[in-house]
Amino acid sequence: MSEGPVAAQIIFFGWALLALTGAGVGVAQFRALKREPALRRERLAPWCASASQFCAFSGVAVFCLLAVGLICSAAARAVFPDQLSSGSGILYLIPVMQILSLATLLLAVKIFPEAFPKNFDADSAELRESARAWLSPNNRFGVPAMFAMGFCATLAIMLLTQLLTPYLPESFQDDQVLVTALRQTDNPLLVALCVPAIAILTPIIEEIIFRAGLYRFLKSKMSAVPAAVLSSVIFALMHDAPASYLPLAVLGCVFCWSYERAGRLAAPICIHALFNANTLLGVAAS
Repeated sequence: MSEGPVAAQIIFFGWALLALTGAGVGVAQFRALKREPALRRERLAPWCASASQFCAFSGVAVFCLLAVGLICSAAARAVFPDQLSSGSGILYLIPVMQILSLATLLLAVKIFPEAFPKNFDADSAELRESARAWLSPNNRFGVPAMFAMGFCATLAIMLLTQLLTPYLPESFQDDQVLVTALRQTDNPLLVALCVPAIAILTPIIEEIIFRAGLYRFLKSKMSAVPAAVLSSVIFALMHDAPASYLPLAVLGCVFCWSYERAGRLAAPICIHALFNANTLLGVAAS
């Protein structure tokens, strides 16, 4: 048996084992949430930004999500046109783009603090009250449970994407450009350079923008559920794969829910990182 099928089988059985473990932990955690009203209470205060503050936030977000990529692409095409001519050329840009985007975002948080919520996490008093629930590894809503349920959520979203794709118009069935590039490349070093950018930097950037910023701003205008749905729809539309719009919108709601329950931005960042890592594993397995 060739190495490719063996590697695919190992990845599949690893997924199955983690999925079963995560499902069991997830059931226990939902039962704990049902028993303990304190863990069901919303912990995040809305971000009551003025129109000018939100415009400044939106400008920074658009620059980090779009403008940095366009600038890097234009510069790279002028200096290294041969490397970017292939289908996998975007992979050369991903690490640089994400490093610059995160650096720009964090710099903007420092220089223009009024354009972002004062704190990305819940108030310190709320966090002290929920510290045991966040840290405990037993039958409470702790970090291990967040990790396990996040894994289950990412598997469910990936399965939903696969089920929906055949029923969509042909023009809607294409993968994201980045996923296509990863499938086409035969350069393992190039893929290895992209892994930290995709699995770590991207979740941090997008969670600061879409959950800490957009979701909490929308919470000041409406209740938590419609705010989560609307921010998640916008999050999904920012990606370039129509087949993934619905699954990504559902996943965005999972991110908002975990943010509310834990009171820490680290929660959706962890689940987002899991999803992106699972995507990379799926590309490797295929």
